[in-house]
Amino acid sequence: MLLEAGWMDGLMFWAMLALLIYVFAVNTISSLHKYYLAFHAIMLMWPLSQWILHTSDQMILRQIASYAGLISLLSLGPCWVLFARLFTKPLYPLSRGAMGLIAAPVLLFVPVIVLKPEWWFDLSALPVTSGQVGWLFGLYILAISFYFILATSDMLRVIRGASSSMQRQQIILLLIGIAIFACCTCFDLIYNVLLEGHVAKRYGITSLGVVLSDLFIIYVIQRYRVLDIVSIARREVVDTMTAGVVVVDGQDIVIDVNRGMHVFFPVRKGVLLPMKEILGLIPDSTEREEVWTQYYFSPYEHLDTEIHIMFQEDVKPSYVSLHISPIYDDNKRWVGRLLTFHDVTQLRVMVEQMNQKNTTLFERNLELIHIQQELQYANQKLQEMAITDPLTNCYNRRHLLEQMEEKVPTCVSSHQPFSIVLFDIDHFKTINDNYGHVVGDEVLSFVSNIVRKELHHSDIFARYGGEEFVIFMPGVNAQEAYSTAERLIDLIKSAMPTIASEAIMVTVSIGWVAYEGQELSLGDDVRSWILALLGEADRHMYEAKSNGRNGIRPRLAIEEEDKQVSLDAALPRHSALEASASREKR
Repeated sequence: MLLEAGWMDGLMFWAMLALLIYVFAVNTISSLHKYYLAFHAIMLMWPLSQWILHTSDQMILRQIASYAGLISLLSLGPCWVLFARLFTKPLYPLSRGAMGLIAAPVLLFVPVIVLKPEWWFDLSALPVTSGQVGWLFGLYILAISFYFILATSDMLRVIRGASSSMQRQQIILLLIGIAIFACCTCFDLIYNVLLEGHVAKRYGITSLGVVLSDLFIIYVIQRYRVLDIVSIARREVVDTMTAGVVVVDGQDIVIDVNRGMHVFFPVRKGVLLPMKEILGLIPDSTEREEVWTQYYFSPYEHLDTEIHIMFQEDVKPSYVSLHISPIYDDNKRWVGRLLTFHDVTQLRVMVEQMNQKNTTLFERNLELIHIQQELQYANQKLQEMAITDPLTNCYNRRHLLEQMEEKVPTCVSSHQPFSIVLFDIDHFKTINDNYGHVVGDEVLSFVSNIVRKELHHSDIFARYGGEEFVIFMPGVNAQEAYSTAERLIDLIKSAMPTIASEAIMVTVSIGWVAYEGQELSLGDDVRSWILALLGEADRHMYEAKSNGRNGIRPRLAIEEEDKQVSLDAALPRHSALEASASREKR
């Protein structure tokens, strides 16, 4: 008879044990798994206690099993509430105080069950077959009913306000499981307690309800990977972030919040997020109005702004970056927002320090650039001084020879003409003797200024020595050179500089040579060839001085009939140049 009465409860005990082993065989153990372990152990206790109660011959075991069964059945109530809150945690979290109130009836009933069994029913002949139900048993049933009504109401609220269909499906399955358990328990209470003696007993009905409800729980865990270590780890990562993370629904009710958020604002789940106060911390009034408008009238847009928070009095406000993103459900419907708060004070300080360093570096770079420009200007001046005659601002002899060594071979190899005009100021010694060397210097500058204005930018004008000047004109043939020399003769003679209220007659004697592009061999010593060429022009200049000064040698004759130009006297002869080069070397 005992085996007949307890086989169903025993079978349900082993079924519950097998389910427990299965859950922990296929999942990684975590804190969430431990919660389920406690819940499953309490569910396991009822079929075990009923199996012992109906199969054991020892009175003490049957009495302990009876106590354990009553306690486990009562404990299933708060366990269902807490487990329902575990699934609905983002929407309806429980504080520690609320959890204590929920567990209070169990803590009160346990000593009464153990110490005052006569208040419940007569336990003289266990299992209970003819005991009279006491008034406290009615309170016991009311407590269990309250727990299941509370768990059911939580689940119904979640079903109505769930942000995703997946969460809604989870809660519906759990609600079906708790409904099956409640129905089995009520049927067992009515059939085996209230109708005792009127109908035949049916054992194991509540145990069957426990197993069926647990099957629904396990299906939800496995189907939706509730105990998945990745999901748990993701939650832990969010909780350990230094940034504050808040999830709100469409009415700004806080659905979820991580631990890092308490550094910025004391936000609790299930309360209204004070967005007006948060957005009021934006320092710029214009930006504050824009963000406020976008937040309430454009909920589908991403927002980025910065707020200032005073964590301590008499301390500069901290800079906090606020990012707001919309949240959509599986059907692409907008259901809420995700707000993240990042303390960027250190970053701002580093940026300001970097900006200051960049400003200092920029100023130093400007100073270096200024110094570099000054050095470049000084080098340019030194270079000009190295190649320029300081009195007349013409090139000096060294620069003239360097330029001619570079350009003359190019002209000869490409058969391009060039001309050299060499002139000397007439009676310059007399001017120095009569007026002094200061006036002589002024005359040199005066003449060089006149000549410089008449030259092309490609011409090279240099002071060759004393009162002698040389003009090297690449690309200029004999006729053009002679025309330039004539123009200079006339300009210098007509200028007559006035020094100390006295006009001074200044004239020059010019000698010149020209290369017209004929075949010519310069040899290996180009400088000697150039010096010979200058010597030839110098000889022509002295011919002009010998013929009365203020003239040009050689003269260029243009016959009136055929306009042919006689250039023989002006063209450099190779043999003559060689002889001049020999004289220069001596």
